Amino acid sequence: TGQANPMAAVLSAAMMLDHLGCQPAAQAVEQAVMAQIAQGDVTPDLGGNLSCADVGDRLVARLA
Repeated sequence: TGQANPMAAVLSAAMMLDHLGCQPAAQAVEQAVMAQIAQGDVTPDLGGNLSCADVGDRLVARLA
């Protein structure tokens, strides 16, 4: 029902990018996730009220 927290999966993708030698992209993804958590734009398990899709959409917007 859209309540899953996508942050760990996104951070795993950042780790993959780093491993593949794409450090700038990996850092951008990690910084976007950390900024979003700090701002409180998160799913209910982290104290927010956003859906999984909403979190993903906001992360994409931060990276655009």
